[in-house]
Amino acid sequence: MEIKLNILLLSIILLVLVISTPIDAKQTLVAVIPFNNSDLGWNGLDKDNILEGVTQLVTDKLVQAEGVKVIERSDLEKILSEQELGSSGLIDSTNAAELGRILGVDAIVIGTLTQMEIKEKAEIAFGPFKTSGVEAKVVLTGRLVDANTSEIITSFNGVGQRADRSFKISSFNGLSFGSEAFKKSALGKSIEEATDDFVNNIAKKISSIALLRGRIIKIIGSKLIIKVDNTDNLIEGNYGKLIRMIEVEELEEAVSMPLGRVKIISISKGAVIAEVIESEDLPLKGDIVEFE
Repeated sequence: MEIKLNILLLSIILLVLVISTPIDAKQTLVAVIPFNNSDLGWNGLDKDNILEGVTQLVTDKLVQAEGVKVIERSDLEKILSEQELGSSGLIDSTNAAELGRILGVDAIVIGTLTQMEIKEKAEIAFGPFKTSGVEAKVVLTGRLVDANTSEIITSFNGVGQRADRSFKISSFNGLSFGSEAFKKSALGKSIEEATDDFVNNIAKKISSIALLRGRIIKIIGSKLIIKVDNTDNLIEGNYGKLIRMIEVEELEEAVSMPLGRVKIISISKGAVIAEVIESEDLPLKGDIVEFE
């Protein structure tokens, strides 16, 4: 009797532990494309050194964001080299999404160093005092691209602006991004602030990737075969929104146009079959389905 009671108590304890153990939420796997730049004045600084440093800062900070997992840069650089995109800078939402599919990620971050302004000022206020020094402003812009659909999920930026009374513009000549002197400079602090802002803005939007999306790859009557990278959270009977991306000559980005609704009738590895419930137009191969 005592043995049975002990077994029962042990079973209850194990059950409580299983129920109370938190289940890790699915992390969004992201790749950060090396930053590009607008036409900037570099003031004696090494352009490649700065861009590589900004990319690494964003990558390192994004690793700390909740619900995000970042692909290793070595894996990314290998694919970029194989695709001959490492030094061309010609990475847009379409080929970034192709890279994303090769890497097996959920989303791609495409970033640009849009502004890096450094100027000497005769009067910079530090508390009640005024002195000469350097003022710097850095602006980063970026896009978050769904690797499954090539859709630009969102655009965002990051801004940093700081001043330093101990620096002159000439002091930046030959200064390495990773040096302590650079980190403590107005420019170094501005980049730190801008990358913080940039990553925080990504983190706010990253939850939208959790929406399950797929692309129509074949149409048979009213049935659609939809390619979906991850079907773990889908069940038969789920509904989805049928969406078409419309290119408009006057706009830089495609417009997302809702067309109707579909219902999942079958699920297999990497794809689902859905039936069109209602639609304003006939579905086309390449249309997107966003599952509810």
